[in-house]
Amino acid sequence: LFNFIDNTILIHFIHRGLAYILLVVTLVWWFKLIKIDGSSLFNSFKKWPLIIVLLQVLLGIASVLTSSGIIPGQWGYFEWMAQLHQLMGMLLLLSLVMMLYLVQRKAQ
Repeated sequence: LFNFIDNTILIHFIHRGLAYILLVVTLVWWFKLIKIDGSSLFNSFKKWPLIIVLLQVLLGIASVLTSSGIIPGQWGYFEWMAQLHQLMGMLLLLSLVMMLYLVQRKAQ
């Protein structure tokens, strides 16, 4: 476990692998979701998790590509990309909680 935490290459590999798995799962889920006709709120909201995941992946790639320009003590492109990547992760969680709420509300 200690080597796992200290191995930055392994952490990056797992992070990217999970990101692409999440992208594929979200795409499959979205293709199943577009066939479902629900409330107007559900229909207008069902595209947001996919949009957020796509933005999350793009921001993650942008973070990696801009990481070579890190200047200690200065705020640059990498820091913006990394912060937006974190924000998209939070928005993804919120959108999935909202989808769960809408699905449970429809089931009742």
